[in-house]
Amino acid sequence: MIFGSDSDQGKILPGLLEFSKEHPDISLVIQYASADNTPDKVRRLALKWYGDPDMGSGNYHQREPIAFISGAGMSNALTGAVKGYARMDDLVIGVSIGDSVTQGLSAVLSTCEKPPRNPVLTVPLNGTYAAANIAKRFMEGEGRYTKVVVAMDESNVLIGLEFRNEVGNVLSHYDLPYLVLPSSKISADDLVVTPFSAGKVDLSSLLFIDTKLQMGKGVQIAVKDSLPLVELEAEDRSDDAFAEQDVLEYLTYFKGNFKATGYVTAGQPVNAMIVAAQMMRSKDVLERVEKEKKEKAKKLGCHPGFVVKEGNIIIGGEQR
Repeated sequence: MIFGSDSDQGKILPGLLEFSKEHPDISLVIQYASADNTPDKVRRLALKWYGDPDMGSGNYHQREPIAFISGAGMSNALTGAVKGYARMDDLVIGVSIGDSVTQGLSAVLSTCEKPPRNPVLTVPLNGTYAAANIAKRFMEGEGRYTKVVVAMDESNVLIGLEFRNEVGNVLSHYDLPYLVLPSSKISADDLVVTPFSAGKVDLSSLLFIDTKLQMGKGVQIAVKDSLPLVELEAEDRSDDAFAEQDVLEYLTYFKGNFKATGYVTAGQPVNAMIVAAQMMRSKDVLERVEKEKKEKAKKLGCHPGFVVKEGNIIIGGEQR
């Protein structure tokens, strides 16, 4: 694990100590390094634990998938930096650390809201217990998960049918087996993708599933629907107070006492699917995603950029 500052030790230690007492056979290795202040140390640790891709057929390409935990407050640039060294089949778990100004909101958004096909499984604020617990289940989980369970909220408070179907469509597109079950039918060992909506703060369904999974070896991957978190153009809103309320409602989901739950990018079922594929060790699915990422990288790598001058756009020496 890498954390960005030793000043956060009081926030990360409680969960780690609790996990360590419950699992005395596991040693938790923690280092401090900052993407902003000690980037060389971040690189050195990442290459040590991940391996160096430039070594050809060496430790990077031949090793087993690993779980890597990192966390910091404020922008949490650390987790993004660590993510850049990971393979597609590695599980990157981000821990958002609370701060006195935004109460952890800045870290939550910068950790969780990664682009499509680049997920970080983000545990609740200061949630080092959940991070260690999910990492353990990932490392011991080869062959354990054979399908994804998409949670159906029986009260229909948390999520509507449309987004749940969107989650299912993504899983089907990548040929990842799944079934839809009501929360009451989920077993303690299931790999669960739970769609939810931040429009109404109701953690009961997520907590119900998490509590059940704590009794077994399952993991919950929560993904918010694609509805805007903040609707600044809403006609029925007369001031900016609503924006603060909407964001605070979303932040509430990251303050629950979860021990087997992580979040992925809002409105991006593909990121929930990738984490599920990582947990399932689904090599074929992850290779497809890797190919898509490389195609986008090739396109960006060949882009010539452009110049804006005197109100004109110039690309490759030609005015457009």
